[in-house]
Amino acid sequence: MTDNESEPVPVECEEGSLLDQEHIRGLLIGLYLVVFFVVAFGNAFTILVICIHRSMRTATNFFLANLAFADMLVSVFCILQNMFHIVGFHDGYWPLGNFICKLYVLFLHLIPSTSIGILVCVSLEKYIAVLHPLLALKLLTNKLRIVMMVAIWTLSIGMNLPYYFTTKEMIFGESAACVRDAEDSGFLTMKNMITSSFVLWYCIPLATIAFLYTRIGMVLWKSGLKPLEIRYSSDSYGGTPAVTIHYETDSVDNHLQRHNSNGLGSKIHDETHSSVNSDMLESRKKIIRLLIAIVCSFAVLTLPHHARLLYTTWIQQTMCNSTWYALVQPFSYLCLFMSSGVNPILYAFMSQRFREAVRDIANCKTGSQRRKHTRTRTFISDIPEVSRSPSLLRRENGVENSENGMLLPNHSNNNNNITVSHNNLLAVGNGHLRRSNSATKM
Repeated sequence: MTDNESEPVPVECEEGSLLDQEHIRGLLIGLYLVVFFVVAFGNAFTILVICIHRSMRTATNFFLANLAFADMLVSVFCILQNMFHIVGFHDGYWPLGNFICKLYVLFLHLIPSTSIGILVCVSLEKYIAVLHPLLALKLLTNKLRIVMMVAIWTLSIGMNLPYYFTTKEMIFGESAACVRDAEDSGFLTMKNMITSSFVLWYCIPLATIAFLYTRIGMVLWKSGLKPLEIRYSSDSYGGTPAVTIHYETDSVDNHLQRHNSNGLGSKIHDETHSSVNSDMLESRKKIIRLLIAIVCSFAVLTLPHHARLLYTTWIQQTMCNSTWYALVQPFSYLCLFMSSGVNPILYAFMSQRFREAVRDIANCKTGSQRRKHTRTRTFISDIPEVSRSPSLLRRENGVENSENGMLLPNHSNNNNNITVSHNNLLAVGNGHLRRSNSATKM
């Protein structure tokens, strides 16, 4: 094959661009503005609800607040700038100068990378919470969550910083354009940067999220181990608190109960249902549908942007702006930006707790009155920090020991032993009751 044969075949293009037609420009500008308001106000509202309402201050929502903040930056640094660049002015004129040009391209790649990194953290948190709920108490600390967020932001900035140095404003007479040019930068060619970004910030995260959520779905649907429920309650007169632990395994039914001197009871249910009731089954279906929606929204909405960049950098072919191809660029960006706007819908507006929090805020409540004396969670990682007060869990030899005297068994313990103590300790193991003066590891 000769050199002439490997060169792109010249294509004669008609003058003008579809983007210069007023009805098309008007439609695209309208879509950009809609996406801008959805991303900006949706994520700002999510942050507001999480910060104000006490019941929303959970481990998962810590990640989602960071995700909402990152997505909100898309509306600040990317959406309107992209609109001006592509459809706001004729012939792609860039009116914002060289520095804004560099920041715009940097954040155009930085924020989606950070967002998907946070989504991976969310999936990991959910994976640990559902499959290893007791381990979550020990592992998912505030310190670890902060370290994870710092690591995600640092990694994303470090890997996308080359876009800042390889982007510049180019002047063409009375016109200007914001372009990326890395052909003479050694390894940092545009092909290498875009291909690496596709693999590291699309393929690997998508595969990771799909695997984790598939495992979660399989466990919720098929496993005999149901979500752990811990109920803590106390009377209003300062009496001895009562703790109820409800979990389900594959063992036979056991119902154990005792009363202390104050007449308050602690009951442990260890039971297996022969069939799952309709409410539990429907709840599982909702969770699985939400997990599928999370994965699909990321894959579908970000794929057009990656595909367009890969095609334009690897395929040497002249494209005419007078054809339908001119619409590919703005629509791929709109899909990319909408992926930042759909996250609050998937993670917040589909949550019953979020809707309750919105109603409370609308009624000038902050959630402090909700569940004042009784606190119940089905996933340990979703317990707000304030719900773990006044006593904090302390860990002794792998057993979760609370100052209220509640010992949670190791998840791998096949004997399903649980120790509950109030004024006098009651140890429960293998269906036998015994009373002791101090906590005994089971």
